Amino acid sequence: MALMYAKDSVIMSILKDVEENHKRTQEMNLAGSNVWKSKSVQMTNNLADALLSNTRLTSLNLSACMLNDACLVTLSTMLAHNSTIFDLNLADNKFSRPGLTTLATSLSTNSGLATLNLSGHRINSEVCAAFLSMYNTNVTLCKLVWNTEVSGYKAPPPILSLTPDAPD
Repeated sequence: MALMYAKDSVIMSILKDVEENHKRTQEMNLAGSNVWKSKSVQMTNNLADALLSNTRLTSLNLSACMLNDACLVTLSTMLAHNSTIFDLNLADNKFSRPGLTTLATSLSTNSGLATLNLSGHRINSEVCAAFLSMYNTNVTLCKLVWNTEVSGYKAPPPILSLTPDAPD
């Protein structure tokens, strides 16, 4: 369910459902939520607490919610032990190197996340190294989406090479 324009009371009710492990809380789309934007740290703390006992939420979209590194550290702590969230979208927030490296470190013990979207965040060499190190122990994260910008420079597009079929 998309909750971009949902009121505070609606989101708090859904967080209570997450905490109580209701069947209807398998997917949570908070992309661009006005409530989340105005109270990102508090709401993220509430969500992380609710997810401690949840075994049903499999997809979480927190894109464009104005989350900062403090929010990412809170989510990272929860993700280190979570095995039910398979798809996580954190695109277009306000993360920097410290938050992203903390996320990578926490994901080294995660055993459920299969897709992570970090579009809209610059990934420098330190963050890239942290994610590469994470893959030494994490075997479930199969799809990692991020920008190809490194320290403000865009990488050139990949070159496709087409080789003709060999004659028979």
